[in-house]
Amino acid sequence: MHIYDYSDKDNPKLSEIETVTKIREMPWMYPSVTTILKAIPNPFIETWRVKKAIELKGNNPDATYEEINELMWGLPKCPETGDAIPSRDFGTRAHGRIEDLANIWIKELIPSFKGDIYDLFDKKINDEELDESPYDTFAYPILDYFMDNNIKPIETERLIACDKMKIAGRLDLIAVVDSRIALFDYKFRDCSAKNRGKFYDSDCYQLAIEADMLNNIEDLGFIPDIYSVCVCNVTGNVYPKKWSNMMKDRGISMAKAARDFYFQYNLLNKHI
Repeated sequence: MHIYDYSDKDNPKLSEIETVTKIREMPWMYPSVTTILKAIPNPFIETWRVKKAIELKGNNPDATYEEINELMWGLPKCPETGDAIPSRDFGTRAHGRIEDLANIWIKELIPSFKGDIYDLFDKKINDEELDESPYDTFAYPILDYFMDNNIKPIETERLIACDKMKIAGRLDLIAVVDSRIALFDYKFRDCSAKNRGKFYDSDCYQLAIEADMLNNIEDLGFIPDIYSVCVCNVTGNVYPKKWSNMMKDRGISMAKAARDFYFQYNLLNKHI
C-alpha cells in the first residue's frame, strides 16, 4: 500500500504510514492509484496465484510465505551481480536509471531535440557527472524507442493528485507526441518465452485515471494518450503499447468505481 502525504501541497511526498486505519482522521493523506485499483476483482489472477503458490511450495517445501510470494512474481537477475532479486527491486532500479538519463536529456536537449543523446551521456560519464550503470541495458532501448518515434520527454516522476477524489499517482514520464501531451508508464516483466509484451487491463486503468487527473490539473482541454512500455527484464527488448480511447474511457470509469468502493469499504467517506 502506498499513501501520499499532502499536508504541504507544494511538497507532497510518499508517507511512511501504510495502514488505512491511521489515515481516517488525516484528510491530507491520499491513497495511491495503484492501491485503490487493487479493489477491482480479478478472478484469473486470484486463481493463478493459488495454483502458482501450490506449485512453488511443492518445489520449495522449506520456503517461507515471503519467499514464495517473491518467487511467484519472478526473480530476475541483477545485471550487476548476477544474483536473483525480487522483480520489484529490479523495476525500482531500472526506473531510477531511466529517470536519470531522461532528466539529462530533457535538461540538455529539449526543447530543441537536437544532438546525439548517447554522445551526451558518454560526455557526462567521462566528466564523472553520471556513473555508468548495469541497468543501461534496459534503459537505453527505451530511449532508442523514444528517438525512433520522435517522442520528446518533458517531465519525469511527477506526483499528481485529485483533491476531489483524494487519490494520488506518480507519472513515470510526461512527453510530447505529435505536438500533444502523452503519458508513459514502464513495466519490467519477463517476456523472453513468447517474445512479446505482457500487458494487463490494470496497466491501462492506472494510466487512464492519471491522464484524467492531469487534464483537470493542467486544464489541457483533452485527456492525454496513454502508453505502456513493457521491457523484458531478461533481454532488454522493448514492447510499447498505445491504449485505445475506448480502453482509456473504460479505465477512467473503472478507476473511479474502484475509488468509491475503496473509500466506502475502508470507512473513508468522511475523508472527502
